[in-house]
Amino acid sequence: MPKFNYVAMDTKGKEITGVLESDTTTAAIGRIREMGYFPTNVTEVGKEKKVARGGPAAAPGGAGKPRQERRRGEEVDQSSSGWR
Repeated sequence: MPKFNYVAMDTKGKEITGVLESDTTTAAIGRIREMGYFPTNVTEVGKEKKVARGGPAAAPGGAGKPRQERRRGEEVDQSSSGWR
């Protein structure tokens, strides 16, 4: 049976971590909830995602450039956007 690492919050907001055995991720989440916790992250042991080194710039697609936010009703300057 697979093992799952979990991070959860208790009723007072304290972060709890642990490992449990379960058939599926969904079943693991159910067991964590039955223990009275609120799961925030559940991953199967050995199948955790690898994190790219070098921060956001190392992410696929060149995600290193921050997204410019605008407020509702604000005009967008399209002169330098590259779209024609």
